[in-house]
Amino acid sequence: ALAGAARRRGLDVVEGDVLEVLSKEEDASRGAVTAIHLLEHLEPAAILELLSGVRRVLRPGGVFVAECPNPHTLRVGASLFWIDPTHVRPLPPETLGAFLEASGFRVTATEFLHPFLEEERLASGDPGGDGDLAGRLARLERRLDQLLNGPRDYVVVAEPGEENRP
Repeated sequence: ALAGAARRRGLDVVEGDVLEVLSKEEDASRGAVTAIHLLEHLEPAAILELLSGVRRVLRPGGVFVAECPNPHTLRVGASLFWIDPTHVRPLPPETLGAFLEASGFRVTATEFLHPFLEEERLASGDPGGDGDLAGRLARLERRLDQLLNGPRDYVVVAEPGEENRP
């Protein structure tokens, strides 16, 4: 459905296994490659193979953008992530960053996305006092709320390190 919608917008869409499609792309042929909710469906060896292929096909100055579920948010990492039976394992941004660096990329940005709605959160919005019990409880409530109801997803932007170009 998504590929059909993109084609109707006039976009060039290639469907297939990501590793097979990447292997057929010419070196330095793409200005950008995106992986939106893809990497969490792959084993670590396949992620590293994919990143190697992405680095190969990116032109100098090109970027790789990956969006994944945010396992640091407990509602995502402990529950919502597992609703999709094709997910292999949660991929924390720190782990993705390590995979990227090991594959010759430099992470240029990490951003957390898609917060839960205010009405789904615990925090009352009242910051409370600084030293009193009510203030300490309000800070604890906000921290617990962030752990439970933080951003659902994150995005990492990376570029190939020039010294690591194939």
